[in-house]
Amino acid sequence: WLCKASRRRPLAWLGFCYVELFRNTPTLVYLYLFYFGLPMIGVRLGAFVYAMLAIGIQGGAYVTEIIRGAYSAIGEDQRMAARALGLRPWQSLALVELPQMFSVAFPALGNQVVSTVLGTALASVIAVPELTYQLQIIGDSTYQYFSVFSMDAIAYLILVQILNQSFQAADRRWFGKWRSGR
Repeated sequence: WLCKASRRRPLAWLGFCYVELFRNTPTLVYLYLFYFGLPMIGVRLGAFVYAMLAIGIQGGAYVTEIIRGAYSAIGEDQRMAARALGLRPWQSLALVELPQMFSVAFPALGNQVVSTVLGTALASVIAVPELTYQLQIIGDSTYQYFSVFSMDAIAYLILVQILNQSFQAADRRWFGKWRSGR
C-alpha cells in the first residue's frame, strides 16, 4: 500500500506491478509456479510453504487494494484538521487516519480472510495435506466422491459461517458506534 501510494515513481510502479500481477492471475498458476519453478532455481521448500507463499502473496495484493481504498476514503479535510490541531504527519496517521481506515477496511478484510480460507482448497493440487486433499484420499479409496466432497463443502460452509459471524460480531463491537443503520 505504501509503495503504491508513494510519490516516488519507482516505488509507486513497484506497488502497482505487484498488485496488478497478483490480483489478475489465478492462484493456481502461482501454486504451480512456486511448487515446480522455485526448486528449479535452487529454492527447495515444502509443499505447505509453497502453498502459503502463493496464497499469501496473492491475498496480500488484495489486502493492499483494500487498504489503499480505505486510505482514499479518508478525506483530505481529516488530514488538514489533524495538522491544524498541531499533529505531525505520523501522529495524524496513527491517531486520526488509521482508526478511520481500519473501520472502513474491516468488512472487506473479513471477506478477504474468507476468500483466503476457501483458496486453501487449491493447495490440494500440489499435495498439501489440507481438508480437500485428505477427503480426496478417502474418496479414492471408497469411490464415494459425492458423499466425501459433500462433506468437504459442508465443512467449508461451517468454517466460513464461523468466520463471518466472528467478523460481524467484531465489527459491531469495535465499529458499531460509528456505523449508521446497523
